[in-house]
Amino acid sequence: MSTRTATRCLGIALAAAALHSESSSLVSAADGSAKVTPAAAADDSLFDSHLLCPQPVCAPNPCPPNPCPPNPCYPHGGTPNVLQPDQVFQPSPSPMTPAPQSQFANQPATSLSAGQGAISGQDKVAAMFGDFFAGPSQTIDSTGPGVVALPRGGAVGVMKFAENTSPLPRDRFFLNYSYFDDVNLIPGKMDVRRLTPGFEKTMFDGVMSLELRVPMATTLNSTTMFDAGAVAVSGYDTTNYELGNVTGFFKALLFQNDVWAFSTGLGIALPTADDQKVINDDGSGQVFNRIENEAVHLLPFFGVVATPTEKLFMQAVVQFDAGLNGNSVYGFDGNGLIKEGKLDDPNYIFVSLGGGYWIYESEDPSSFLSRIALVSELHFNNSLGSTDSVEGTTATYGQRVDIQTINAVFGSNIVIDQNKSVMLGYVQPIGGGNDRAFDGEFRAILNWYFGPMNRQTRVQF
Repeated sequence: MSTRTATRCLGIALAAAALHSESSSLVSAADGSAKVTPAAAADDSLFDSHLLCPQPVCAPNPCPPNPCPPNPCYPHGGTPNVLQPDQVFQPSPSPMTPAPQSQFANQPATSLSAGQGAISGQDKVAAMFGDFFAGPSQTIDSTGPGVVALPRGGAVGVMKFAENTSPLPRDRFFLNYSYFDDVNLIPGKMDVRRLTPGFEKTMFDGVMSLELRVPMATTLNSTTMFDAGAVAVSGYDTTNYELGNVTGFFKALLFQNDVWAFSTGLGIALPTADDQKVINDDGSGQVFNRIENEAVHLLPFFGVVATPTEKLFMQAVVQFDAGLNGNSVYGFDGNGLIKEGKLDDPNYIFVSLGGGYWIYESEDPSSFLSRIALVSELHFNNSLGSTDSVEGTTATYGQRVDIQTINAVFGSNIVIDQNKSVMLGYVQPIGGGNDRAFDGEFRAILNWYFGPMNRQTRVQF
């Protein structure tokens, strides 16, 4: 045996011995015994064959284990320094790193039910009561028929924005009832009972809404009977059903967080009320005077809501009322009606301030009585300049006066079954003198909220 062969065999023997020792240690550590495993026996056979029998010097096998025949120097197959397929390191699969998620993703919608999920006080802002009817009545002072009281803005009254609403968009049906005591429409005054059904619907995830109001009332008849012989009104009909001017509002949020909200919008009042007429009561149907209801009014507004706490809420609205056109006036000259001119409705600025506090909130979401709030408001109603007057050939229509009124409101908002609001309040004029449109007003309001009540749609109470 050559020295080179001996050296090679000795190296193989030492490697086999090390492998044998490692296998034996692993077995002992595993079962606490020195049993000889099949792997250890194979290692012993490999050690004996290399140590006792001279082996030929073989070149590394350039081929994979198959289809080449086994290398006689390596009866177990393989070639030196070549990893077999089952020896190649296979990294264990690692879970894929999830894509970044929005911090708002998968957050559940939060119910605004009483005692559940009220994220901030803004989720429970009550609607404003409102206060307005119209200015005092105007007159037709005729050289022939005499003096007749006719209400400016219609006998149903004017719809301003802060009438059962909030600067915040919402989904709801509503019904407003107002009993006006001693309204200044006729000499001696009279009572008016007004009913206003309507609805509001949000869009674009509650950021905007559209609202429609249809006012109607038991009030002064828009047609007044006149006794030409006595040169006096035959009598005022104060219990006639009258349709007012249908009014709509578009509302949009400008900014909102848990404490503040700012919104703006535009309303429009359409001339759907009846014309005002003075008719001869002799059965002829002769019209002495007529003021046609033609004016379209734009009603822009800006509103703000503040909720310092979950129980306290405050809100304010500034609104303008601007007529785009006047109302045609006609008088009887003995032969027929002639046009006397255009009588403009007064333009207004309305400033409304309100606030409230939730004095009761049920902890049981299934409770019939959910919440109760006490509410107070202050309303400033001013005409922008004097009211209009037309000097005709047959009569003088209207007088030039300024209208400035302040009304205070006190009431409560009662939430029932989480989605119904009953509001009861009283409006008391403060000062005003001859500008006062009424002596007092009782308001009862029902709001029925519908749709998804969550933080995104911003349905409010």
